[in-house]
Formats: sequence, C-alpha cells, structure tokens
Amino acid sequence: MIPPPVVKAWRAALPRRVGPLPVGGIAPGTMKPYLEAGADGFGLGSALYTPRMTVGELVRRGRDFVAGCRRIPPSLPAGNRSPPTAGSRFLLTGFQELFHQDRVGGNRGGKQSQGDMMRPIERPRSMAEEVANRIRHAIVEGDFGLGEVLSERQLAEKLNVSKTPVREALAQLRLEGLVNIYPQRGVTVFTLSAREIREICELRYALEEAALRHAIERHPEELARKLAVVVEAMEKAHAAHDERAYLNADTDYHQVFFECCDNGYLESTYTLYVGKLAALRTHLSRKPDHTRHSDEEHHQMLELIRARDLPACLTLLKRHIERVSLTYDESVSDIAAADSEMPGA
Repeated sequence: MIPPPVVKAWRAALPRRVGPLPVGGIAPGTMKPYLEAGADGFGLGSALYTPRMTVGELVRRGRDFVAGCRRIPPSLPAGNRSPPTAGSRFLLTGFQELFHQDRVGGNRGGKQSQGDMMRPIERPRSMAEEVANRIRHAIVEGDFGLGEVLSERQLAEKLNVSKTPVREALAQLRLEGLVNIYPQRGVTVFTLSAREIREICELRYALEEAALRHAIERHPEELARKLAVVVEAMEKAHAAHDERAYLNADTDYHQVFFECCDNGYLESTYTLYVGKLAALRTHLSRKPDHTRHSDEEHHQMLELIRARDLPACLTLLKRHIERVSLTYDESVSDIAAADSEMPGA
C-alpha cells in the first residue's frame, strides 16, 4: 500500500497538472476512476513501494517508472473507462508533481526526516545553460571570432531551439564578458583595446601570482605532478599539429595553479575570467612567435616549480603574462579590427 500522504498529494495535484480534458474525452462525472487509477497506479504500490522503503528509494524507482511512461500518448478515451493508458498518464503527472513540489510524505506518518528534506537537489542543465555552454565553447575555440556579429535567429536555427533560451544564454555570456549586447543594434563577440588587454593582464598576474605562490608553498608535489601531465598533453598536441588541443592544454596549465592553491576565493574569481582569457589566447595563437615563446616558458616554469625556486618562477610568470600586454601598440582601440587589417589576415 502506498503511504496515504503520497496518494493525497497525487489526488490534489492531478486535475491541476493534467490540464483541461479534450473535447469528446472523459464524460462529465467520470473523473474519479481516472484519479483512482492515477493514485493506485495499477499496482504501483506492490511494484514500487515496500515497507520501510525510504522516500529516496521510492523516488528513484518512480523516476524509472516515469521514464517508461513518457511515450504514452496524451489522448484520453471517452466514457467512464479507465484503461492502463489513461491511468498511466495520470500516474506520470502525479509523480512529476511529487518531484517538482517535494510533497512525498514518507512512511513514518507522512513526515520526512531532515536528511530526506535536505538531500541534494538533482537539477538537470536548463536549455539556456546548454545553449550558453555551446556558444561559450564556440567563442573560446575561435569558431566565433572577436568582434563577430551574432544573430539570435541564426543561433536558434543552428542549435534547433527557440530564441528564448538563446536570448537568456547571451545575457549570461554578457555577464562573463564574452559578448556585448547593444540595444537596437544586436550582439557581438567581445573584443578588447590594447589598454583593456593591459588591464586584464594586470588582473591575471595578480591572481595567478597569488595562486602559484600558495600552490608552491602548500602543495608543491601535486602542483608539479599535475603540470607535468598537462605539459605532456601540450607536447602531444604540438607534435600532432593540433592547435585546439594545445590551446586547451594551455588553459589547463594555468588552471592547475588554482586547483592546488587551496584558496576557493582565488579560484572562483579566476573562473569569472577564464573564458575570456581562453578566447584571447585563441586569438593570439595566430601569431606563431607568441605560441612558441609561450610553450618554452611553460616547460621552464615546470622545472623551476620542481626546484622550488619561487622567486625565479614568479619572475618568469610575470614575463609570460606581460608579453601578451605588449603585443599591441597602446593606441589600438580594437585588436580584432587591427589584426584583420594586417597582411595575410
């Protein structure tokens, strides 16, 4: 027998969640059999629920059952019959209501324990989050260049979604500094002036210097081990002429500083800018000398970390980052436009 609180919640939720019945569907006064079918679940009590079963176990079994019901057609038969198709649809709706509203009562007089109530919420990634992830990846990988105009309509068509999640995704990416949104004008991938590059490099050094210092002082073995794995990945990507794999490894290299620094605030602050830095790294990879110098410095830095030579390591890190800020003349107001005007661009 399913606990009474569960049945009560289902019966209260079903009419509201199922919505209006179709014309020519269930005859007036014959709703009760369907509610009974949904609440009783065609034997769901014996199939899913057993004495002393926790709410979590019941919910897990219910998720599997709901997944199996998703192919049930939405149409309901006329008359006062309650065949399995209709009852299962009501059961599906009831279970969804329980998951969304957290109304399962449990088997101790309908009262949930604090452990059940405070269990981690399993929330799937929303459509807007998935769209933001796709666009973010495309910007970081260079599929969308700096300063490129983005069309909501075209993005929606490419991703096979409506414009609403695209609009929400772009709003999130604006907060991350990856796109600029201009009222009445549209959306573009971010670009930077030479001054902005200098400023972001100053911020980057402040964060990476602190993270690297703490990592060498607190977890030097772990830091060296993780960086060695990344450097090996860089070498393989370089040998295979896989530029994207190399750039991803470059991002991972600097991320290791924060993974080993044992300071969550430093890591979370860096995360706010890591997408923008990765996209800038991709843009600068068009300059062969930049990538070659960067690769050499990654190897040198690893050897200094192994030697626990903190002063020399920080000096090299500063030169490594400053070289980015010296790439453009201070008068450049848009690096994407400046690079597009260069011969061979």
